Amino acid sequence: MKTKWYKSKTFMGWFIIIVMVASTIGFALIQGVQESSSTKEYNGFKFYRTQTEWFTRIDNQKFGFRYLPGELENISIGTINTGIKKIYLVYDPLDEELNKDYFYRRVGGILNYVGMTPQLACDKDEECPDIPIRDCKESFNMIYLKQNNESRVYNEDNCLVIQAENNVELDKISERLIYKLLGIMD
Repeated sequence: MKTKWYKSKTFMGWFIIIVMVASTIGFALIQGVQESSSTKEYNGFKFYRTQTEWFTRIDNQKFGFRYLPGELENISIGTINTGIKKIYLVYDPLDEELNKDYFYRRVGGILNYVGMTPQLACDKDEECPDIPIRDCKESFNMIYLKQNNESRVYNEDNCLVIQAENNVELDKISERLIYKLLGIMD
């Protein structure tokens, strides 16, 4: 008995191959269009959009961000002495409003990347774990994180004070600081 041409194994094999090749080409074309439309440039740095974040590469190192630099231009960052290798990240141990751990991981990782050694410190002895107590008047390089009703960044004595009213504002300020440390923004 003779089989019809469309029932043969050869036809089914070729059909599957053609469908797979066509879907691969279609997927590649769609990805190319999406990638080119989700690319931004800022100050000579190219940013690429993934599903969850923007990222850029510096010296073959990938850095991820929630916000593009242009979205954070309204946040001014005071001066930070990057010439001193040790920097204290100071916080109030009684403040439970802000996500300090996330801030210290993100900013601390970037400080390490730029050659600085971050060290946690408290601003008071009460409920402070076994870490140093530091005050902005001391002659150390410090970033002081505080919760406040007004979000702003300013210099006070030897501290770069980061004041945030909530975790969303803290995240924006953190990313703005990271952009400054990486040399993407002034």
